Amino acid sequence: MPKRVKFPGYEERAEQRYRLLSPEDNKSKFAEERGVKGYEVGRWLKTLPESFTVCERWAAALGVPTAWLFVDEAGLQAVVNWIEKGRPILPPPKPKGVPRLRALGGNAKGRPNPSRDKG
Repeated sequence: MPKRVKFPGYEERAEQRYRLLSPEDNKSKFAEERGVKGYEVGRWLKTLPESFTVCERWAAALGVPTAWLFVDEAGLQAVVNWIEKGRPILPPPKPKGVPRLRALGGNAKGRPNPSRDKG
């Protein structure tokens, strides 16, 4: 099983949000009300779900944007401010050079390969 990525503060944020929505700490009742399985709630409070689709379900159950699972409110606000200033979130990809084509029938150094190039 691949190792899961940890996001700083996730466990604390998820636990605080869960406690806000379920003060009586009843995972089964919370799960039933939110349309998720009870065992998922306990697991997701400890670590992020394994796929983005499941992260979307967990975020919906918590009533938060999906991005909130990965960054806190300050991080989200920083992204919003960055976008509002017209800056791209990711840097544009660096242009790659045109690949060099090799002549057919040669080896990497351009010399004929007698064992393969029979003619």
